[in-house]
Amino acid sequence: MIVSLKTRLINRILWLQKCGWFHFAHKPLCTHYETSVLRLGKLAVCRSCTLLYVFGALAFFAVSFLGLWGAAIMPAATTILIGFVSTLSYPPLYKKHPRWVCDLLRSLLGVTIALAIGRLLVSPLAPLSIFNISLLASVWLYFRKKRQQTKHDKCTSCPEFQEGTICSGYSEQAESVRQYQDIFAAYLTKTHRKYDPS
Repeated sequence: MIVSLKTRLINRILWLQKCGWFHFAHKPLCTHYETSVLRLGKLAVCRSCTLLYVFGALAFFAVSFLGLWGAAIMPAATTILIGFVSTLSYPPLYKKHPRWVCDLLRSLLGVTIALAIGRLLVSPLAPLSIFNISLLASVWLYFRKKRQQTKHDKCTSCPEFQEGTICSGYSEQAESVRQYQDIFAAYLTKTHRKYDPS
C-alpha cells in the first residue's frame, strides 16, 4: 500500500511528541535501573550512551584540532585502550563496579571508538587500524549478547514479572504509546486513510 509522505510525516511527528522522551533510555524506568538512566525533566536518556557519545565527540575534535591523527603512538594507544576498557567492561564484571567506575569506562570507550575511527579514516589500509576496528566490532557484538542476557535475567527475577501485567519500568512508556496510537488512529479516521507501516 502506498502511503502519502504527509501521513508518514504526521505519524513520525506524533510518535516523537508522545514517545520520543523515552526513545533513548534503552532501559526500563524502574528502581533497578534508576542510576543507569538520566532524567532531564521528562526526557529519559541512557547514561552510558550519553557519556560515550559526549566523550567520543570531544576526543575526536580534540585530536583533530591538535593534528595528532598521524602520530605513530596513536594505533598502539588505541589497542591498549581497547584491551583495558573491554576487560573491565565484561558484563558480569561491569555490573559489580560502582557507578563512577562504570561512567569512567563508558567515557573511555567513547574516546577509544573515536580514536579507532579517526585513525582508520587517516590510514584505512594500515593493519593495526583494521585490527582495532575489527576488535572493537567483535567485542561489541559479543558484549551486546551478554548485556541482553543480563537484562533479561534481572527482569525475569523481579517480583513484578510474575504479576502478568505491565511492570513499573514500562508503565509510563505504555501510556505514551497508547496516547500516540489513539491520536494517530483518530487522524486516520478523520482523513479516511489506511496506514500500513510496512
